[in-house]
Amino acid sequence: MKRKEKKQALLGMMAGLCLLFCGCAGTVEEIQVPNHAPSASSRPAARDDLALSAGFQGTDGQTLSRGSALLQVGETDVRYPLDQWGRADFSGLPREGELWLSLLDREDREVGRAPLLISTGEVIDASSDGEGVGYVTVREDTPRVELVFILTGEGRLICALQLEDG
Repeated sequence: MKRKEKKQALLGMMAGLCLLFCGCAGTVEEIQVPNHAPSASSRPAARDDLALSAGFQGTDGQTLSRGSALLQVGETDVRYPLDQWGRADFSGLPREGELWLSLLDREDREVGRAPLLISTGEVIDASSDGEGVGYVTVREDTPRVELVFILTGEGRLICALQLEDG
């Protein structure tokens, strides 16, 4: 099973790098997030809502589990603590628009940041371009997307689909 997981991880990283170097483009519309976004487990996502589960790690693959993730949409900021596996769950998100995701350390200092452009399409995909902008595409019937963010030495969060559990 370990060999299969390593192979999936390698294929995922290769696909992410291909998308990174090819770049992506999308249309952005203004979106709004509720003042209090409940955790993904507290309510099921409606057809118009999207839930994101995000894992955070360093370029060495080490899990980043201390601190929190800050989601900013317009003038609304919502903080999500990272669990022991370096994950945060965001729910109640619209399927189209722009948001900012920041990774904060235990002292609430920003250590990484990325704009995320969410759009609806025919496939589920997540990638980052050379400038650190994350592109997340979901199908209309997708209630939840599993993502991984890799913190670079330059303070960028590189976005990719999570292809394996854990």
